[in-house]
Amino acid sequence: MTTYNAKDWLVVDTGLRPADENMALDKTLLLAMSEGQIPSIFRFLRFEESALVGYHQSPEQELNLEFCREQGIAVQRRLTGGGALIFDPTQIGWELVCRRDALPQGDMASLSQRICEAAAAGLSLLGVSARFRPRNDIEVEGRKISGTGGIMDGNVLLFQGTVLVDLDIPRMLRVLRVPLEKLDAHAISSVAERVTSLKALLGKAPELTVVQEVLLEGFRTHLGLSFVRGDLPDAVA
Repeated sequence: MTTYNAKDWLVVDTGLRPADENMALDKTLLLAMSEGQIPSIFRFLRFEESALVGYHQSPEQELNLEFCREQGIAVQRRLTGGGALIFDPTQIGWELVCRRDALPQGDMASLSQRICEAAAAGLSLLGVSARFRPRNDIEVEGRKISGTGGIMDGNVLLFQGTVLVDLDIPRMLRVLRVPLEKLDAHAISSVAERVTSLKALLGKAPELTVVQEVLLEGFRTHLGLSFVRGDLPDAVA
């Protein structure tokens, strides 16, 4: 049984799951937090191959749904806003679920910046120069390596981020609603100028556990958070 004090954040790694399970768990965590059943949670998550559209997006407009069906790529809607995300098992998701007063005060924009700066500081420990880019991205040398987004539900916050550990740009373009005639070397090169991955920057993909640890260290250092690892509480397991 995991023991922690009131100020500790419980770090859970829920492993590789289908997109619908990850989305359902987000809703369960929000409800349990609002009812005071769980401590502040820092969750690491991974997805079986999937395409996630933002809360206000139309899957038909953003994704090549025929290709997704052919390839068995799950399509799900996130609770948070923003653009479409393409997930596969090589990438890491991270999220914070807490009451608003567990983090520094300020409006959502300033809080997003503080969280992104903490994540960027952690990623920089890997030897890359990661930094916050308004509004909600983390970049390295002008190229996006992480997107983030958050929502408030009453006084409960869900804030999510990704880390592109590796990235298959041609496949990503096939999943997105990009006309087939535009899927050429120029399109791939254009995306590579705007998006990058840890593997592309470092020459090889770091171990996922290493990425987790540097992220936690960034949040310890920049937001003063205290962590204890454990399993999902019984209220949401």
